[in-house]
Amino acid sequence: MKKLIVFIVFFQLCSFVTKAQTPQASITCSIKGGNDRTIVSLFHIQNSTAVKLEERKPDASMTVSFTVDLNNEGIYFVSPGASHGNIYKNGIYLKPGDRVKLTGYVDATMNLDFEKFEQDNPNFETDKLNSWLNKFAKFVNDRTFTKSFDFYSEYAKLEEFATILTKIKTSNKYFNEYLKDLISTDLYYLKAGNFFQFNILTKTPTYDTAAAVQPFYKSLDNAKILSSTAPLNSTRGFEMMKYLLSYQAYKKGIAYQSFFDYTPMINNDLLKAWYLVKFFDKVATQEMFARYVEPNGKCFSTEELKELFSQKQDAVTKYLKGVPGLNFTLKDVNGKVYTLEDFRGKVVVINLWFAAANTNLGERAAFKKAEEDCKTTRPDVVFISVAQNKLYDLAVWKKILADDNHKGMELIDTESRFRLYYNFKVPNRFMIFDKEGNVFSIEAPPPTSPDFKKTIEKALAVG
Repeated sequence: MKKLIVFIVFFQLCSFVTKAQTPQASITCSIKGGNDRTIVSLFHIQNSTAVKLEERKPDASMTVSFTVDLNNEGIYFVSPGASHGNIYKNGIYLKPGDRVKLTGYVDATMNLDFEKFEQDNPNFETDKLNSWLNKFAKFVNDRTFTKSFDFYSEYAKLEEFATILTKIKTSNKYFNEYLKDLISTDLYYLKAGNFFQFNILTKTPTYDTAAAVQPFYKSLDNAKILSSTAPLNSTRGFEMMKYLLSYQAYKKGIAYQSFFDYTPMINNDLLKAWYLVKFFDKVATQEMFARYVEPNGKCFSTEELKELFSQKQDAVTKYLKGVPGLNFTLKDVNGKVYTLEDFRGKVVVINLWFAAANTNLGERAAFKKAEEDCKTTRPDVVFISVAQNKLYDLAVWKKILADDNHKGMELIDTESRFRLYYNFKVPNRFMIFDKEGNVFSIEAPPPTSPDFKKTIEKALAVG
């Protein structure tokens, strides 16, 4: 028994020592100009993303303290708000054992960054980091708000500043490489972004194709830019990659389809995996997962990436053909309740739409025509329109239905059950469930497509 007690005491002491030896650092922030609505958040840059670790309200003396468990040094930001803006200034390069004290000044506009930021005795790494962050932030601000801003000459000055800054080495070799990666990524972001006037999502993008400036963009042709994980050390890493990949595709004459199509152009497996993770929210179906993610499964080689891969794989299985569909409980305009189970024995065709005066009317008209065509020939098919309006939009929905001569099955989904369950990002969608209430297609062709009726026929053939 004595041996057992001694072992237990020894084990507890070891556990205590292990916990006591967990590296920690602290950040104490005194707020000037805050009020009872002030919230202060702590962010950590992880894989090119500002991850919020914690948010707190200041105490009576307008002071906030954070304790951070960290095994590795890295970049942190304190922000006077629940979220962070796009421009990152006033960073903290935090190392185990650091005790950081700072003062943040909040102005009346309640910006997502401090108006002024003072840190007591910052370490050399923090000083160098902020030299770049603040210089970069000024460049972006001037480019946006100064009419006479000459991008090319100002970029040359910024590049020269970056060269001088990276030549000044610290004794911290890890930080030296980290800062070099961050700066090079930011510079590539500016250069590639400028080629598209910082807008590649428009249907008619603008390209900077003047012959005189083409030498300026020559360095973007280098395939080695995406051959390491360097972009993950900057908050603009993924934005840089989008612009750079779009630029390289443009130069090769590749037609833009989606950012996923550019994945093969990334020459580093870990970078490729994190790039895919960044756009996981757009992987809405199992078909998309099989097309874009599964072929790159070997890239998800770390434990964290393996877990993210597994979670996404589990999430998209609910879209698989033959999986039980969402057994919704929704009301019609008169308050009568319907569920998917009510239509067992029939193929259910659903039009998810948003009831507004000018939204999706062409597809809605085609949907109603398809319903009329099937009424006599296919009584085992039911067409249901499900409006995605909120409670405060009910009047709009009811008015559209009152003005519509077509009297079909019209339901309302005020809690966005379909969108949340199937992770839809837009309200307009066509779905088909078979006679057993199982998924046949959650991304059916629109009614204006000749494949719409063909898909219904295929669902009927299931039985």
